[in-house]
Amino acid sequence: MTWLLDSGFDDVTVWRTIWEQNDHVVCRVCQRTRLVEWQTESGAWSRGPLEEAAKRLKTLAMVRTKLEVPLGDQVHPKRQEVDVEISACSFQLTYERDVRRPTQGTKQTLHKALWLVQVRVLDCTWEPWWLITDWPVETEAQAMRIFCMYRQRWGVEESFKFTRSVPGLGRGASPRLAGHQDLGRFGLGRSGLFVTRWA
Repeated sequence: MTWLLDSGFDDVTVWRTIWEQNDHVVCRVCQRTRLVEWQTESGAWSRGPLEEAAKRLKTLAMVRTKLEVPLGDQVHPKRQEVDVEISACSFQLTYERDVRRPTQGTKQTLHKALWLVQVRVLDCTWEPWWLITDWPVETEAQAMRIFCMYRQRWGVEESFKFTRSVPGLGRGASPRLAGHQDLGRFGLGRSGLFVTRWA
């Protein structure tokens, strides 16, 4: 199972809980200054903020698709064909396990191999998507898979934004009218954050 998370879930505590269930993560980055480690070309390990590790991003795929974004001088976003560049680089995250379970023994320090995936829409002024995942992203096919995963989650969020604007389906609507079961499936909560799962 892969959990597709927005930047509100850019939290090692959340990821750790998912990893303990042997599930996978694709999460939009919020904390670009998070300390990580990466291997240099000489094989030595370096430590610094994620944005420093991102200097090693390598373009893996180019794709033409449809997204609702502004291009060039467009003032408002609209659904249109765009060219997307997908890049990635690996890094390592150190975190502690069993921090909430003192009865199970001492904390364990673990090292998790992760990838940073950058999705940049060409000719668009919006910031590129930065995605963290524990799925390997070393080939064009792997990069495309992560992009398709997160684009699905992004599309779900955009759909819910529209739903909230429709009278009778927005905030405060009857759970039945709002499609309570469907909304719950995607983790739509009071926080406004979204969680989708990719099997």
